[in-house]
Parts: sequence; C-alpha cells; structure tokens
Amino acid sequence: MNTNLVNQLKEVKKKIVAKELVGDDWEEQQTAVNKLEEVVTYLNDASAKGIGFDEKI
Repeated sequence: MNTNLVNQLKEVKKKIVAKELVGDDWEEQQTAVNKLEEVVTYLNDASAKGIGFDEKI
C-alpha cells in the first residue's frame, strides 16, 4: 500500500521539478518538493514499522 503511494508522490515530484522556474516561483517549487520528500520519508518510516495506509479515500 505505502509503496504505491510513495511511487505516486515521486511521480508528482518529477512533474514539479520538470518545470523551470525562477524567483519566488522557484522558491515555492522547492518548498513543495521538500514537503513531498518529507511525506515520502514518513511513509517509508511507517512501512518499516509495519504501518500501512489504505489508498481508498
């Protein structure tokens, strides 16, 4: 479950990074990327502890 979520987040990150931005837009882009990386880290840590998240919303 978590693996699929992590893969989806990585795809979102790739799409965000693919845009070449400058100035404030670049800073906002970096903030978004950092937050996505934090979520991926959280999911990986949760997986290591045996905690899974259901993908159904």
